[in-house]
Amino acid sequence: MGILHIYLFVKIIIPLYADNRQPSIECLPSNQAIIFSVLPAPQPNADNQEIITFNMLSLNSDYLLSARIGVLRPYITGTCVALIFTVTGLGQLQAATESALLLQLQTSALRGDLRPVEQLIESLDEATLDELSLTLLHQYQARFSGLAEVRRPISEIPMANQTIAIYQDYWRSALTHSLSPDEAEQYLQIELRELLRKDYPAYQPGNDVFFQLQQALAVQSLGSSLADTPPWRDLYIWSRHHNRIFEVELTDMVEEVEVTMIDQPLVQGWQHFASLDLTATSGWATASGLYCLCWSYDLDSEAFRVNWLKHETRHLVDFREFPGLPEAAMEYRAKLTELAFAGNQVSSLLRHFANNGSDDSPSAHAVANYRVSHNIYHEIFQQEMPQHLDPWQLLGPDRVGPAAFRLLQRDTAKLREQAVALAP
Repeated sequence: MGILHIYLFVKIIIPLYADNRQPSIECLPSNQAIIFSVLPAPQPNADNQEIITFNMLSLNSDYLLSARIGVLRPYITGTCVALIFTVTGLGQLQAATESALLLQLQTSALRGDLRPVEQLIESLDEATLDELSLTLLHQYQARFSGLAEVRRPISEIPMANQTIAIYQDYWRSALTHSLSPDEAEQYLQIELRELLRKDYPAYQPGNDVFFQLQQALAVQSLGSSLADTPPWRDLYIWSRHHNRIFEVELTDMVEEVEVTMIDQPLVQGWQHFASLDLTATSGWATASGLYCLCWSYDLDSEAFRVNWLKHETRHLVDFREFPGLPEAAMEYRAKLTELAFAGNQVSSLLRHFANNGSDDSPSAHAVANYRVSHNIYHEIFQQEMPQHLDPWQLLGPDRVGPAAFRLLQRDTAKLREQAVALAP
């Protein structure tokens, strides 16, 4: 008898059906996990209980979740959610419990600091843990606490595997602060230079190591992004992609954008690694174009068309029109763009921003979440947002959309005035 868990992370309705039964589950805002556990997993039998395993899935414009999913004839629409269950276990969904370890892992992983996870682990008694928490604990210890995590080749290309291994060692020391940020950075550059010296004939010791690594991977027909994603350096490598052109309506223009749709990622950044492969970014913008992990989205859904595509296109336009704009200001404008076009899930989106906001965080997303939620509330109600109530329940797109449009319009006008004032 196995153990099943259901992780619900996003903001949609998921119809699941078997025979003529059509139960549905309404999910909470993204990044707010509810864990249903512990359900027995019956083995496949003659009663048409066929367990299918595949990979999915996505949170919102910021994060996606990958997990093994075993379901009976699934039908999933909108932004996807990771599930592990069989239809015969539906009657036991009311046995819901929250895993403090999972929630702390998610929060700490997104902030790039796993020390709170380690403090929580020190206080845990393994004998009292549920199956999910115990599994997470053992996986965390294998990856971060000195126990040997089995490293399996991810690619047939040795340089890709070696690069990923170096970055994982860097992330491990940086996330747990076993090395200082400067020491971790020094370790990463020394190891990468040694790798390039051995395996990249065109290596030049005096040139930028990250640019040369990207070139070396390109020689192997691998795409990559080595962006600096504070607080740590990031790494994305993929072996297959295709390009698509989208015409994107924003609040003030229509922009034609080319998106690199990544079909087969080999490594998905430090957040994916930090969260035990539960969360990762679903795409990003550069000054030259957009990149999307396309398997994480239904391309006709609001999650893709609004929460991802309009959000990232706003970044692309702002790179061009307001070069040097701080990241928190970029995120503020992109999140307002989401709200200007959001549909009936707008209250869930605002609740997510409010619950994940901070005015003094090093995270640009957290600062932007705080500004967006407080400014939207003030724009609608002409008063400060209450600290301990949920003010979003009765708000719909008819009130939020125009408020977001006005805020974004005023912010754009202010930035243009500043640009004129600073012009030589």
